[in-house]
Amino acid sequence: NNLHHVYYKQSSGTQGGYGTWISVASDTGLDFGTPAMFNAGDTVGLACAFQGNSSVSQSQSLVVYRDDGNSNYLNGLMGFRDGSTFDFGTEDTFYAGNLQNGRPKVDWEEDRDRFVVAWGQGTSGVNSRPLGNFAYATVSGANVTGAPVGNYIMYGDGSYSTGAFDHPSLVYDPNSKKSIIFFKNEMHDNEGDYIIAYY
Repeated sequence: NNLHHVYYKQSSGTQGGYGTWISVASDTGLDFGTPAMFNAGDTVGLACAFQGNSSVSQSQSLVVYRDDGNSNYLNGLMGFRDGSTFDFGTEDTFYAGNLQNGRPKVDWEEDRDRFVVAWGQGTSGVNSRPLGNFAYATVSGANVTGAPVGNYIMYGDGSYSTGAFDHPSLVYDPNSKKSIIFFKNEMHDNEGDYIIAYY
């Protein structure tokens, strides 16, 4: 729809999170929406993905982030254009614990109408390093609900050590219906490793 969503952290004041839209106005120009705040507290490690569903009446996206104003929890909400400004759905907590490094990643599962989120969880892993975690998030209107899958998640091929998960990157493959998570493995000399996850 000739529309991009931008989320960012303001470097001054409370360092809160903001969202806005950008569209291409001409070959050389852009139109910008008025930024709107979605989180007043310190907002860290923002990641977002569009909801790629043609049945949605408006272009909307999910932004996930660590909310340092709320015990470092992993939170998320939907953002969408509202005229010249930007508006948001209701915030939901995906993980009510210390999101230590605050680098979640998110992708849209277009064939399943849901988002998938990966993050490093707290400091309870080996040598107090973050554990890898994984969740699905479903959307109802402009609101999103996410919860860790826990024991229902299955891991396929890949080099993965409990308590060594940092700097994740996530991509969903609709052909295999599985997600590939790349990450820095702090238990393997900080090398780049991967894990395949599915439900």
